[in-house]
Amino acid sequence: MEFQRAKFENVKILFERRELPLVTIMIAVPFGSGYESEKEKGIAHFVEHMLFKGTSKRNAKQIATAIEKVGGEMNGHTAEEITFYYAKLPSKHLDRGINVLADMLLNPKFKPEEIKKERGVIFSEIARQHDSPISYVIDKLKEQLYKKPFGLSALGTKDTLNKIGKKELCMWHSYYSNFLLVVVGKTDMETLQQLAKTLTRKRKAIIPKPQINKRFGEAVEKRAGIDQSHIALGFHVPTLLEKQRYAIEIANCILGIGMSSKLFTEIREKKALAYTIFSFLDQEKSYGNLYIYGGIQKDKAREAKELILKEIKKLQQIKSREVEQAKEQLIGYYNINNEKSDVAALNLLYNEIAMGAEEYYAYPERIAAVKLKEIKKITKFKNYSSFILLPK
Repeated sequence: MEFQRAKFENVKILFERRELPLVTIMIAVPFGSGYESEKEKGIAHFVEHMLFKGTSKRNAKQIATAIEKVGGEMNGHTAEEITFYYAKLPSKHLDRGINVLADMLLNPKFKPEEIKKERGVIFSEIARQHDSPISYVIDKLKEQLYKKPFGLSALGTKDTLNKIGKKELCMWHSYYSNFLLVVVGKTDMETLQQLAKTLTRKRKAIIPKPQINKRFGEAVEKRAGIDQSHIALGFHVPTLLEKQRYAIEIANCILGIGMSSKLFTEIREKKALAYTIFSFLDQEKSYGNLYIYGGIQKDKAREAKELILKEIKKLQQIKSREVEQAKEQLIGYYNINNEKSDVAALNLLYNEIAMGAEEYYAYPERIAAVKLKEIKKITKFKNYSSFILLPK
């Protein structure tokens, strides 16, 4: 592994060299939907969509064609504390990839007719999420974990989106002043420093701070047309800035990752209450959540919830052997996933906004160093939030 970092004016460059003739490019700004006020909820995600809809040089089809017709792929994502755009393509087309992404980020047109069309696309995205019970209950669970505006959906609502026009989109886009350029693949730092010039911008922006206020709450909703109960439980856990992040990773692995996990064994294999049951972590630099989801037999929601909470309490009884197995499992996943340049780039990006990109490479060492007592301490949860979707 060969990792380098550099700074060119308003662009911070993170680079890991690889020998396969492929390259992943990610360009990010260090803010996202978590920085929105309640009245503008959905604007960060709306801007992300609009940056694919045309620039002063390219229309939407020309943007897609420039990457896809050389065998590449591209997309974007709006998280709470970061927004990024990426392209993965043959390394001989590195300059094309960076130039297209830079053009999108610096020169969007925000044409009124495209804004109207894309608003409709996001309405469809909201509808899709509503019709996907897993996505819906996790999104609604967030409302139980945080007060407004942070607890609200990153997609926004029809009401907030209808009030966002070109003026508001341009205002949010004005925050795009400092960039993180993450590249994993076959190239060199000198080339990247030259290409980074396409991202230079003199403008400075004062970005609003996220309003993150924790809470605990429980809610139940009934819906016609579904045949399962959908349960989601949430717990506040360490952020990516905290050392304890590694202890909670091990706890999450033991609890709900894979068919050997405690939740899968107890809820599905022993009790046959669910087909799908798992846990996962959602963390950035200022917040951390442990989520548990179960698709449960429609009349067994209460029983399943009690069993899930019982398994949480039983984390205080885990043995050193289970911890060592989880460590090997996580380090194995790390090594497998690290083979993918896009996964490596994403992990470098998220670590950079927290402890620094180099922390990504220390992952096996950090996991191996976690003690059993640290895991037990971090899983002594005093409270939780829940959202349950029941058949009507």
